[in-house]
Amino acid sequence: MPSPPPPLLSLHHVSVCYGAVQALSDVDLAIRPGEIKALLGENGAGKSTLMNAMYGLVEIDRGQLVWEGDPLHISGPRDARRIGIGMVHQEFTLIDALSVAENLGLVVTDDRGGGEGWLIDYAGVRRAAKTRASQLGLDIGDLDARVGGLPVGVRQRIEILKAMLTDVRLLILDEPTAVLTPDEIEQLFSVLRSLRDRGVAVVLITHKLREAIGLADSVTILRTGHVVAERQPAQTSEDELAQLMVGRVVTNPPTRRPADTSYAAPALLATGLCTPSAAGCAGLDNLDLNMPAGRIYGIAGVDGNGQQQLFDVLSGMREPLHGEIRLDGKLLEEHTPNAFSAAGVSVVAPERRRDGAVLDMQLWENAILDVDLLRRHSHGWTVDRSAAEEFTRGLIDTYGIVCSGTAATAASLSGGNLQKLIVGRALARRPRLLVAFNPTRGLDVGATGEVYKALGEATTSGSAVLLISTDLEEVLSLSDDLSVLFHGRLSPPSSPPYDRARIGQMMGGAAPDSPRVRG
Repeated sequence: MPSPPPPLLSLHHVSVCYGAVQALSDVDLAIRPGEIKALLGENGAGKSTLMNAMYGLVEIDRGQLVWEGDPLHISGPRDARRIGIGMVHQEFTLIDALSVAENLGLVVTDDRGGGEGWLIDYAGVRRAAKTRASQLGLDIGDLDARVGGLPVGVRQRIEILKAMLTDVRLLILDEPTAVLTPDEIEQLFSVLRSLRDRGVAVVLITHKLREAIGLADSVTILRTGHVVAERQPAQTSEDELAQLMVGRVVTNPPTRRPADTSYAAPALLATGLCTPSAAGCAGLDNLDLNMPAGRIYGIAGVDGNGQQQLFDVLSGMREPLHGEIRLDGKLLEEHTPNAFSAAGVSVVAPERRRDGAVLDMQLWENAILDVDLLRRHSHGWTVDRSAAEEFTRGLIDTYGIVCSGTAATAASLSGGNLQKLIVGRALARRPRLLVAFNPTRGLDVGATGEVYKALGEATTSGSAVLLISTDLEEVLSLSDDLSVLFHGRLSPPSSPPYDRARIGQMMGGAAPDSPRVRG
């Protein structure tokens, strides 16, 4: 058996601290050319910190990086890209106010502009983007579209294309499949295998254990900032990997429980909802939605078919052009987040850092943004600080949020830990209606199970849960009722058992055979 090639990049005794939090401790890692390495770990294990250190976004406190046998000093992403390291971040790094082409142009700028600034060959950027997108099978839509108006899935594809525009020798991907469809995931994996065959090294951070076993050549597991195990996919299992990640036996996440049929009247009745279309995203087209209390209603569909508009309308962030929304029979006339929250609506936004939290505020401040501990009076807002901190500590304990305490800023949390805070905050209100858009995005297997359990408990308490998710398996496993959203229109509701193949066809535009789609 031939010996493996020498490492392209190796890390020796790397440690990183954020204040009192030890994010990485004495980490050794070797990444070889022509290898796909999966990096696993629960939320807060240090995965993103490790990748950011390799990309020059985080300065290591101790240890050394070595590139092809020589010490490597990276002062930032520009240095990383110059030697051939590309990265797709879990949290988007696109600039919302710029177009797709302008965002892509930022990675191929020429600093020879001197006193006149940067030189960007946009014609060249467009040609390169179209060619590379075609090679990768990535549909990024209109290159002139403003990024801020695009759906999450399209922005994820732009992030992947941005990392691939330059010649990469090491590609780092942090949860790249979280908002992609099954077909898009397989297209991406085909690209990664092709890169591997050409000698490119790939590091894939994922919480989807099936992806790690099915794609990777080797698997490294982090726990609390330490490398705790290395495994070959053929010699391990999903159960073993999950146990190594969290340090205990992990039970399978709870799935659909018997639906509560004791609630006669609908909690939510939306009729004739219409919104304008936007770049890369269909508007709502005379959409009707009848949601019983005590049930989870799943919305499946390819991102860009109106999911964001539906979320915006049902959270009070957008007033529809036409149509009305009733909660427990009462017409919601004021279309603002505060009015909808006061009526009993809680939300889990699809982009946690942009819409779900105020990053510069402390955790206890973020935790009470949607609960009754924050009250308005004639002289302003008041809050019981002691009660707010106690409430936040309860969320930290219940959901296992890794942080330095209630005074930590939201910006200091990993993506998954911030998501747990947002989900816990929304459920703590015992809302009449919970609108959850990709609620487990970026969560590890243990945290995903906790969220699934909490959603089920919310329906037991009488809440109606609208689950909008681009993860088809999630929708199929949790939903008591299910519709497909395509081009702004909802299919008639289906009930279990679901025909996965048929629902997949409907996501692509096929008409349902009947009002009920069954297996």
